Amino acid sequence: MERKLTTIFCADVVGYSKMMGQDEEGTLHSLDACRAIIDPLVVQFGGRIFGSAGDSVLAEFASTVNAVKFAINTQNLLRIRNLEHPNKPPMVFRFGLHLGDVVIHGTNLLGDGVNIGARIESMSDIGGVTMSDVVYNQVNNRIPNTTFIDRGLQTFKNIEYPIRLYSVLIEGATVNPGIKLAAEQAARPASSQVQGAGQSAGQGAPQAPNEAVMTLKTILDDRSLNELPFLRGKALIESGDKIRGIKILLIRTVKKEGSAADELMSLATKKLIPKELLKFSAEAINYYTRFALGDKVFKIGLAFKNGNFGEDFAFKFYDIWKIAAKDFDEAKIELAKYVFENITEPEDINDSIKNLEALVRKRNTQAAILLATFYMKANTRESDQKAFEWLWCAKEWKEASAMGYLQTLTKRVSKPEFASYKISAESIIDQIAFELRNTY
Repeated sequence: MERKLTTIFCADVVGYSKMMGQDEEGTLHSLDACRAIIDPLVVQFGGRIFGSAGDSVLAEFASTVNAVKFAINTQNLLRIRNLEHPNKPPMVFRFGLHLGDVVIHGTNLLGDGVNIGARIESMSDIGGVTMSDVVYNQVNNRIPNTTFIDRGLQTFKNIEYPIRLYSVLIEGATVNPGIKLAAEQAARPASSQVQGAGQSAGQGAPQAPNEAVMTLKTILDDRSLNELPFLRGKALIESGDKIRGIKILLIRTVKKEGSAADELMSLATKKLIPKELLKFSAEAINYYTRFALGDKVFKIGLAFKNGNFGEDFAFKFYDIWKIAAKDFDEAKIELAKYVFENITEPEDINDSIKNLEALVRKRNTQAAILLATFYMKANTRESDQKAFEWLWCAKEWKEASAMGYLQTLTKRVSKPEFASYKISAESIIDQIAFELRNTY
């Protein structure tokens, strides 16, 4: 009997039976859409699906770090998928992970490792990622910008020993109602157990009671503040009552008030938001980006990138800039710069190329230079031609830097190729001129 140590991933849909009872066809369609997200990502992160029945998914990963990264990325994408279909019932998954010994039975895996993984999944955060302490110990300082929540020791049916669980702090996830806090945690909610990715459970100073129960939802539900106007919040801040004043700004920001969002941004830039409210400020501003115009969304992303809302949330700038790039040209430029330097995902690279090409059609020379330098790095005949075409366009549109790049490129281009590329480039210039004449 062959055995191995592997990371087990278990998933299922919350309330699946009820959804099937209400709308069988619609539920199956939603499940297929979700599986179209989950299944390719399993492969992308080096995993293998070995079991699937109804709404459940069982997969294994040789790398524990990759397994957790997969789970986090997938939950974020599933959340976005639900937001993009507001008229349909959301399909929410629980993800559980365990590192354990399993028995190899053909293409299937059996044994305690799988059983424990399934038990953990049943206690996992709704819309979130929960893992055993064995997994946590492998990943807690290896995944940047990730915060873990200590869920305490949990007992499971037919498992003879308790297991300490940890959840990843994920936007939109909620704690499983079946979680029971350990005796030493019973006096305070699990949210007080939030630890940084590089911390272990029990480190750090204990939080004050009012901080332990504070969440963005409790702030939004505070009736004493809920109907107070933005100017009242600003006045409280100026009078020295920052906590109440900023809470009002948070409420007004979530209610889509641009003036409140602007004030929060200003306070964050000046490092004037108290530490206990910084996380909630980030959540409120991030929510506001769904409704703001592209230029403002871009500035919000820049604030996240600069760490104004804390290092734990700095990574959110990337998704925010994706939103801004839909209708703001500067965001398209800056996002492409970042993607070309840091991202290897083909889909993201292709999206940035399309964004830049659309800008070049409007005679944006910065986009032309950025595209050209990207293609020059590939150093192939096809990429050299594309680089030449965009550089020639930029030169004709009086971009001073284009000539320097052209001189570098022509050193590796033959005379026949130069002539051919030039004809192609001038054809593009004529086509763009024609398009602009007929557009404006």
